[in-house]
Amino acid sequence: MEYTVFLEQVRQAVQERSAQGARVKITRIARNNQSFAEGLIITGGGGNAAPVIYLDEFYWQYQEGTTLERIVEQILDLHRRYRPAETIDMSFYRDFEQVKGRILCRLINCGQNRPALKCMPHRPFFDLAVVYYYKLEDDILGGGSILIQNAHLEEWGISPETLHRTALLNTLQMMPYELFGLEEMMREFFEDGYASGEDTPVCFGDEGMRSAGGDKEEEDRRTYPVDRDRETEDEKAYPAGRDSETESGKMFPADRKTKAEDKKVQPAGRDMETGDKKVQPETEFGKTHLQMYVLTNTERRYGAVNLLYPEILKAAAGRLNGDFYVLPSSVHECMLVPVSTGAVATDLQQMVREINQACVAPEEVLGDSIYCYERETGKLYLAA
Repeated sequence: MEYTVFLEQVRQAVQERSAQGARVKITRIARNNQSFAEGLIITGGGGNAAPVIYLDEFYWQYQEGTTLERIVEQILDLHRRYRPAETIDMSFYRDFEQVKGRILCRLINCGQNRPALKCMPHRPFFDLAVVYYYKLEDDILGGGSILIQNAHLEEWGISPETLHRTALLNTLQMMPYELFGLEEMMREFFEDGYASGEDTPVCFGDEGMRSAGGDKEEEDRRTYPVDRDRETEDEKAYPAGRDSETESGKMFPADRKTKAEDKKVQPAGRDMETGDKKVQPETEFGKTHLQMYVLTNTERRYGAVNLLYPEILKAAAGRLNGDFYVLPSSVHECMLVPVSTGAVATDLQQMVREINQACVAPEEVLGDSIYCYERETGKLYLAA
């Protein structure tokens, strides 16, 4: 069954099983890197908000043999679990003093998001862009994020510089960095997988929350999208992160659930020398190739933002004992490769390009460029 036919059959089946007066529609939602996803929304049950349930994972389930009836049951169950039972009061979001403590930042690709960046405060960082979001924790909605737009700055009456300083400090404190070997990441991947208590990712919008009311353009503009979690002197603060050898939580958030076989990357390690001959060590995951480290944060979400902090890069250079290349493996983490391994920047760039094309979800690609950090000068620069 073609995807478009699947979408319409799901919509009709959900409509038939929904309460009287409910309206079921499928909307195309813009995501990071000009990617899109189809989401199903059930409105008309009261309240002013409704969850958006993405359908691409369900289509994969259908192709793997899951019946349409079972898929509809899962969708209705998700809607019941995540539909706010009461009206959401977002008036607090109009007051900067009430939101400034939870404003964070993250990195996205500049070239792939130029149309969206026209509407958002942002700051260039090499070929990337720093954007800002509000990290929501709500008794009704749970965790989430609201992508900050230019209109929000006007409403708050603050400058882009104030926003940037606030986000940098909050991100450093609320989402501390972690640095560990790639082999540990792969161990977590194969032992824990992308396990989630949910049957499928559910988003409440920047990729998500939509008003349950009308479709008027002004009303949509006043609805603050929420993406469900499953982002001077301030910049000189020492990073509140940690280097981890064995201690860490789940590697990926629930909204990155992907078939494991699509992301089997050989873990990295050190070459062992036997006489004059180098031998690649064996691990339980296979032969290692490059000595790599993962730079992310304790939540494993938008961890590539750590590239903005000189003290974090300095700490990483101390751990790696020298200069290192930075591979932007996704918006959630970067890979660090010591220059002392003899790796060539152009070869690393080709590897990143191939992995981005084959293994990384389009909305999670950060970029194809390779950066290099010099320990002696404390400078990060574009290497390839």
